[in-house]
Order: sequence, then C-alpha cells, then structure tokens
Amino acid sequence: MKRSLTPLFAAVSMAVAAIAAPAQAEKINVFSGVSPVFGPPFVADVKGYFKDAGLDVTVRTFQAGAAATEAFRGGGAQYLVTCDQPMLIMAATGAAKIVAQFSQTEHMVYMLGHKSVKSAADLKGKKVGVFRKSASEFMLEQYLKSGGLKTSDIEMVHLAPFDQIPAVVKGDVDAISLWKPYDLKVLALSKNHKILADTGDMGYKLYCGMLISNKYLESGDKAEINKFMGAVKKGADYLANNQMGGVKVLAKFTKLPENEVDHVTKGEGWSMVIDDAFMKQMRAIEQFMLDLKMIDKGIDWKNAVDWSLLKNLDPNLVKVM
Repeated sequence: MKRSLTPLFAAVSMAVAAIAAPAQAEKINVFSGVSPVFGPPFVADVKGYFKDAGLDVTVRTFQAGAAATEAFRGGGAQYLVTCDQPMLIMAATGAAKIVAQFSQTEHMVYMLGHKSVKSAADLKGKKVGVFRKSASEFMLEQYLKSGGLKTSDIEMVHLAPFDQIPAVVKGDVDAISLWKPYDLKVLALSKNHKILADTGDMGYKLYCGMLISNKYLESGDKAEINKFMGAVKKGADYLANNQMGGVKVLAKFTKLPENEVDHVTKGEGWSMVIDDAFMKQMRAIEQFMLDLKMIDKGIDWKNAVDWSLLKNLDPNLVKVM
C-alpha cells in the first residue's frame, strides 16, 4: 500500500515558513514616573517613534520615579525611567545599569511651608513631609544644610505626593519637600503658604534618565536595544526643539493640563550629554545616600553605568571617561 506524502509535505512547508518568517519583536516594557520631566520616552510613544523603529513598547507610569523603581525590582520591565536618587539606588543593587540621562532642571523640586518660616533654621524640631528615596529627600537635606540643620533636627514624615498637599495646608506638617506641579495645588488652596526654596537656590540640578536591566542588556536583541535608544533620542530632540509642541504631547501622555505641563517643563533642558557636571551631581547624591546608610557601600561606577549605547548614537554624547 502506497503511503501518502501529503502530511509530510505539509509539515516541511510549515517548517520552511517558520524559518522564513521574520522573528517577532520582543515586547518591551518601560516603568516610569508620570512627571513630564521623564518626557523623551513619552514623546517616543505618542509620536510613534517606537513603532517606526519596529518596536512593541509599553510605557507604564507610576506616581513617582521611586515607585517605578520598586516595581522595576520585580523584573516586570526591561527599562526604568527615573531621577537621580532612585536611579542610583537601583544601580547600586547591581541589577541594572544607567544608560542615559535626558533631562536637566534647576526648578523642579522645592521646599514649601508656612509664610512664617523665614529660613531653614525655623524648621528645627518641626514636622516635614517628604517622599522617601526620591529627589525630594535630597532637596530637603540640602535646604536644611543651608540653615545649619541636619535631618535629625526635624521629624521627617513619609507621605505620598497627593497626601502632602492636605497635610501641609491643614498644618499636620510644617513644610513639605516635593516637586512640581503640586506647588500649584497647595498655593491655590492656601494663601498662608509659600515656596521656601527650589533646587536652583540650593545649587542642585535634577537629572532624570534611564536604566536597563542587566539581564536584558546581556541577553536582549542588541539591534532592538539600539533602536529603542534611538527612539528615545528622537523624543529628547523633539522636546529640545519644540517647546509648545512638547507641552501638548506631554499633556496628552500624562493626562495633565497643558498649563501644569508648561509649569513643570519651563526651563527644562533635554540634552542627553554625559559630562562632568552630571557625574559631579551623581557623586554628591551617592555621598548623601552613604551618609544616611541608604546604600551599604560606594557605587561601583565601572559596572553601574554603560555609556556604549549613547556612543553608538553619537560619540559626542559622552564627554567623560
């Protein structure tokens, strides 16, 4: 009896088709704080830069970069977008590398308190709201230092950003350290409060950027990683060259009113250059975290960063060794 070859031909055809078919792009997840200061990947999402590069990217936002960092620790994303302090905390674990910075501002984080507060020294023994393990903690330390105080001279009250607003308005805390646009909300509710200082007053420039998990960096598709970085660079370039257009795009992504986005991003820099000023600020925050025992030992900078991906985009983006 002759055996039919049809099933065999069908199996061979399916195998050939599978080999010939282009491999599907890996699903890429990005965890990020929701603030407009994290703008470049938001723009890449809204403007379709990720899709244009053939990437399947989902950008998931959290209330703050520190919250995104905690979620990232669970391994649910390849990339983390956050600012300086959470960035360094994550890099110190050895599970991820800093691969880019893409926003710089001296007017993002602030101290806000009652009008009776004339200087940082007036907060001695007072309650101050702060979101721990975020840039607001470093800002608080810098402000207290300007009045000859340490964090041990006050009572730090860990509060989520939305909880800080009623706490300071009602007088449950005497001051808060937070970031824009929450200042607009407090000042709209109370005429008895004022901005005590912002980052620029303390000589503090807030840098925000991106980390990649070591697991993905080592085993992921290198071409896809380079395409992802290129899309983020396009987002940064768009923001650098389109102030009002950038406001509209970021408002669309964050669901914030355009006036609040404009308030947050006014004066923002969108350069991706890694230079001595960036590294100096990072090392200052590293020392702050060591002093407060937030990290057990100094950061292994050789393994905490990887600037090769930026160099692949443009060697001029990296001005440090």
